[in-house]
Amino acid sequence: MTALLTMILAAAAVTAPAPAHTEHWLMELSTGGAYVTDRSFDVASRTDALPKGDLRLGLAPGWLNRHLELDLGLELDGNSTSTFETWRTGFRSVGLQLGLRYRQPLGAHFSVYGRLAGLLDFDTLQLSTGDDSLALSQTLLSPGAQLGAGVEVIVASWDRGRFGFNLEVGYALHFAPAHFDGLKPDLDESADPAPVAFASVDAGKVDVSGIRWRLGAVLHF
Repeated sequence: MTALLTMILAAAAVTAPAPAHTEHWLMELSTGGAYVTDRSFDVASRTDALPKGDLRLGLAPGWLNRHLELDLGLELDGNSTSTFETWRTGFRSVGLQLGLRYRQPLGAHFSVYGRLAGLLDFDTLQLSTGDDSLALSQTLLSPGAQLGAGVEVIVASWDRGRFGFNLEVGYALHFAPAHFDGLKPDLDESADPAPVAFASVDAGKVDVSGIRWRLGAVLHF
């Protein structure tokens, strides 16, 4: 009897279907912007708008019945304006984001989600003369956090993937304004003759906290 039961269990183990795959990846390419209302941003832009673009790679490990997702993002933005009529100002940022997203499907092709992410931005402020004879710049690290909510619509599906679009709106908070107090030209200290010493320029603080939105395409695979 024991031998018969063992044979039945062994056969069942061989013929039983494999458990469903619970992990999947996603990739997003988005464009959008930020709405920065702090007056310190006036040094870098004549408007409160800051255009942005980002690329994200995400993973749904199967946590909480596949509702929870992790994502890593690379975000680029920038703007320029003129200051004091004789200077040009340029602001650009390269940001890294590590996010946690909770997704709630509302049907086969539609879902809503909330997202919390940590931010680490590399912000650069540049001042240059109109004839480009002199350019000063400084790059600073600016940590922060972002909270957002979004919707996603799937427009095409196949055996191993889905494709759709999403729209997300949120708020990004930088823990402290970036203080650009050391702008200086990029001089070659080994040149002969040596370049004239130049004192660093303090351009003040710039706070880019504000409302953010993005519209993008997403691929699940």
